[in-house]
Amino acid sequence: MSLIFLLALAQAAPTPTPAGTDIVVRARRSAEALERCIATRCPTPDEARFAIAHAEAQFAQGQYHDARRTLQAALSRQKGNAKRFPRVVSALYEAAATVNLHMGDMDAYRTMTIGQGKALENLPPDDKQRLLMQLRLGDFWIKQGDPFVARSQYADAAQGFAARGEHQLAALSTLRVAMVALAMRDTKETEQRLDEVAASPAASDTSVMQVASVVRARLATYRGDEKGVDHLLATLRTQPDLPPLLVKDAPVVSAANLAIMHADKFGDVPVPTWKTSSPRIRWVDVGFMVAPDGTVAEAEVLRGSGSQEWANPYVAAIERRRYAPIALPEGSPGLYRVERITLRPRRVVPAGSLVKQPVGRESVEVLDITRDPAAAATGA
Repeated sequence: MSLIFLLALAQAAPTPTPAGTDIVVRARRSAEALERCIATRCPTPDEARFAIAHAEAQFAQGQYHDARRTLQAALSRQKGNAKRFPRVVSALYEAAATVNLHMGDMDAYRTMTIGQGKALENLPPDDKQRLLMQLRLGDFWIKQGDPFVARSQYADAAQGFAARGEHQLAALSTLRVAMVALAMRDTKETEQRLDEVAASPAASDTSVMQVASVVRARLATYRGDEKGVDHLLATLRTQPDLPPLLVKDAPVVSAANLAIMHADKFGDVPVPTWKTSSPRIRWVDVGFMVAPDGTVAEAEVLRGSGSQEWANPYVAAIERRRYAPIALPEGSPGLYRVERITLRPRRVVPAGSLVKQPVGRESVEVLDITRDPAAAATGA
């Protein structure tokens, strides 16, 4: 998946890890540009571009509430123009959806995702971006914690793509079904879906072959077959102009997680309603190098909010990841990546209240914010 701030990134300078002062300057400049645009009643595409750029700068500084307000204000002015500019308005909804997701406001995340889909309905039925919205809806259900609906959504999307002759999209959708099935420990369906893809017209497509190899590697990892993983990775190479393919993710080992896992076994997990107006949204940006062989090194917190000790288990987990090998020039150190990790509870309206409050366990959202693949590959 690409970064959510689509229009902003199209204008971004190729700097993979901007310094804090650079981000502050960028936020100030983007705010001024947006204010000028609004004052002159600039066209919808321009306001969307400036609003998303400013929201991205606010998000980068950890100003999640401000980023949401920026995007909501732009949507209030421009959502009526979805028929003329469906892609532009869709981008505003997508950016707002992701900010709300990182804030833990799942109701707003749902509303923005639905808005994105409705905006794209103004495109022709066979438009790729409109078709791909079906996959985003599956992703939405994953984020909502409902893999059963997600699996059904991906399967329906695969059938629809196949009926339209979009064989690559059908195969990639089927592979998502396989990944969800594996996450649900249904290895039988995972194998069945892999076999379907192997027999499909898109079986020889490069992207399909790569993703299928990753799913097979994850299946081998699940079964404890490390030799099988090594064999698959020996023939798999991703291109340096694409994000690395994650093959093996390491669990986060922390005292809190271990306590929750232990309590889950006995059904004794309290779901607290936080009494403060808001437990502070905590975030860090973690930089790390993915070596040509797919191993990870040099993982470190680049910056973040307040005390960042809570992020140590996540940094350690990143270092234990394994990616597909990357076809880089000899002597290249690898691809440098930056991920935003946000720790927050969900925000809902509890019974007897009219105001959204932080409720339940804190959970993590991760977003790849690497700004330019080419710069990342060269270390520029």
